[in-house]
Amino acid sequence: MESITIDLDLPPRERWVEPGRAIAPMVRDLSESAQEVAEEILPSFFRPLIGSGSSLPAHQLCRTISADMTEEASGLSEATGISVTQLVLANCTYDFTQLCSAAVYQDTSGRPVMLRNMDWDLPAGIGRYTIMVNYVRSGVPVYSTLGFAGFLGVVTAFSPEWALAMNQAPSDHFRALHPVKKASVLTATPTTYAMRQVCDQATSFGDLNRRLMKVRTMTPFLALTCGAKSGEGTRIESPGRGKTTAIDIGDENPLVLTNHYLDGKNVALNGPREWVDDDGNSWPLDSSGRRFCKMKELALRFGKKESLPSLTSLRSNPIFWDATVHTAVMRPASREFRHANHLHGCDS
Repeated sequence: MESITIDLDLPPRERWVEPGRAIAPMVRDLSESAQEVAEEILPSFFRPLIGSGSSLPAHQLCRTISADMTEEASGLSEATGISVTQLVLANCTYDFTQLCSAAVYQDTSGRPVMLRNMDWDLPAGIGRYTIMVNYVRSGVPVYSTLGFAGFLGVVTAFSPEWALAMNQAPSDHFRALHPVKKASVLTATPTTYAMRQVCDQATSFGDLNRRLMKVRTMTPFLALTCGAKSGEGTRIESPGRGKTTAIDIGDENPLVLTNHYLDGKNVALNGPREWVDDDGNSWPLDSSGRRFCKMKELALRFGKKESLPSLTSLRSNPIFWDATVHTAVMRPASREFRHANHLHGCDS
C-alpha cells in the first residue's frame, strides 16, 4: 500500500504538491473514473464542473463548495496535471457513493476498540487506489487515514488519542428537496472534507466529538468515535436537518453503525428497507440491518477478550462483500492500527 505524508504546517496549496507527485498515476486513473460516476449520480447543480477544465466560473464554484479544499486541490493539480475542477468534483462524488460498517466495544481491560469495514464500490475497482495518508505537524505524527489517491477527505482516521469512522447516512429527504433548496448545500463543506477539517483540529477525544456535533456538512452523516480511556465511545447522527444527536458507550455497549439512523428522532428519515412486488413478495432494498446485526455479534464476542481480533475475523458475510475495500481494527490506548486492503480479484 502506498503511503504519503502531509505536513499540516504548510499552506493548503503547498501540502499536496510533493506527496502528490508520488501518487500521480493513481490520481489520474481514479479521477477519470470518478468523473464518469459523477455524471450519473451527482445532483444537477454540480454539472458546471463536469468537463469544464479550468474555466473561471467552474473554479469559482469550487471555491464556493470549499475554499480550503480548492486550495489543496490546486497543489494536487500542480503535481498530477489533473484540473482543479476535476479533483474537486471527484471529492464531492465520494459524499454520495460510500457504504460502511463499524462498531466500538470495550475489551476486558475497559479499553475502547473500533472495528471498521469500509465499503466503496464506485468507481469500480477503487480498492486498487488505496493509500495511507499520515498527517504531521512540526514533524510529529498527528493522525493517519485510510483513503484513496486524490482523496482529500477522511472516512477512517486513527490517532493515539482517538479513532473515527464516518458513514454515509440516508439522504432521501435531502434528494427530495426543491432544487433551489438543494443547491444550498453548496454553501456547506463536502462531508468527507469536513471530517478532515475536524481531524486536523481535534486535540482530544472530547474535542473531536464536540467538533463533530457542530460541523456543517454537504450531506447527512453518521460517525463512530472512540478514545484511549474507558468509557470513551460515541455514536453521532447528523441528519442534515434538525439536531445532531449522540449516544455514549456507557448507555449502549457495543455501539454499532451501518447506514441507517437509530435515534428515535431520526428513524423517520430512513429510506424504505424493502420493496413489495405486485405478488406481495418482499425484496430487501439494502443490507444495512443485516450488516448491523453481524457487526454487533462480532463486537459482543470480541469484547470478552483482551487481545485484538484478527483482521480475518472481519471477513464475514454480510459485512464483508464485493464492495469492501478496507478492514481495520483500532485501539488508541495501545496505539494499534491494524488494516488490510481488499481488491476482490482486481489486478494489484
